Parts: sequence; structure tokens; C-alpha cells
Amino acid sequence: LATSTPGDSTGPALHLPRLRTLPLLSPLPPLPTLPEVFEKCGIASRLWMERLIRRGGKDVLDKQPAVVGTWTKVSSDNMDEFLGAAMGVGPVQRRLALKASQTQKVWMEGSVVMVQITDMRGTKLHQMVPDGKVVRGKGFRELPVDRYVTWDNGESLLMTERYDIHLGGASHGKQCTGDSCPIVKSVRKVDGTGKMVVTLERNLESGKLLCMRTFFSRKAH
Repeated sequence: LATSTPGDSTGPALHLPRLRTLPLLSPLPPLPTLPEVFEKCGIASRLWMERLIRRGGKDVLDKQPAVVGTWTKVSSDNMDEFLGAAMGVGPVQRRLALKASQTQKVWMEGSVVMVQITDMRGTKLHQMVPDGKVVRGKGFRELPVDRYVTWDNGESLLMTERYDIHLGGASHGKQCTGDSCPIVKSVRKVDGTGKMVVTLERNLESGKLLCMRTFFSRKAH
């Protein structure tokens, strides 16, 4: 700070340091979109992020599909043949499965479908991301599978699983390759009577198509 000279009526003169010329900054890259962020995150991160996207307490990502709710098993069609020929389940376990009760609780965490199944084996929670992308997971009896899940018209939940070993028949339990590997498809939807129907189907190596349907009634709150 310099003092003014005699006769100077402007007061003290303020001498500022000389400013350096700063280099121009390169533009910032665009922020990733939400799907791009999800692509790099696991399910846990995805669920946490989707919980943040709320508007007035209502999830804006998707409406609740008809399968959401708590369901109890009431009947099944062709379970014995399907479990034996298509999945390789023995006769004793098939008889137990036919008589056993089962409860399925379905709810949404953002766009992830949560299915909690309780039966004679205990309770198990399944997480399914219906984006049509193939992921590695565990299927029937914790066997490794390549799985993809999609919605059909936002109401029917479709899942396809490709196993690494043969299921049923003479080659049961042996490694498979290519087209010989079993593919099991499932559809979970609510029919016109208000029941949830879970359909499983598989083409055997012989070319025969086997289907099994399990019917569930909605549990009153």
C-alpha cells in the first residue's frame, strides 16, 4: 500500500499485484447417465441409487406390476414328470415337492425384482434385474447358470437359464457343451382369475417339450 503524493486528491493508491495469465481449462467430460452408472455398479449400489429417485414418496422408475404381493401355492400341473425328466430330481424328493407348501413374496426395489421363496427347504431371496442382459448366477440346486430376465408388457416376468451340466436322463450331472446344454425358461404372471401362475418349460434332447405350472393365490393382508 503506497501513500499519496502531495497535491494528490485521490487518496492512497492501491497497487495490485500483476495477475498471471492462467491456461484455459479443457471442458469437463459429460456426466454419465443413470443407466451408464448402473452398468458399472453392482445390484447393491443400483438399489441404493434407485431409492434416491423418488417423487412425493412414489417411485417414478416403474409402476408396481401385478405379480407384486405375497402368494401361497394352491396346486400344480405336471410337476412330477417335469422335475424327473427335465431336472433330474429323484422320486422321493419329487413326492415331497408335490405335497410341500410354498409361499412366494414378490416386491420391487427400484427396477430390481425381489422374490423371496419359503418352502420345506427354508427361505431364500432371489434378485432379478429385468434388463435382458446375460449375467452369471446360480439356478436350480445352486448350479451355475447364464441367466437373463425381461418383462413382457411390464406384467409377465420372463427368465431364461442355461446350465453347464446335463439335467435328467442318462447324462445327468455330466458337463455339457453347445446346444446340448439344458435351457430352462420360466414365466411368472397373474392370470384372469387373479392367481399367479409360474410356468417352467424345457426342450429335452429328444426334442420333447416339457412344461410345469404352479398356481398361487394372493395372501390377504
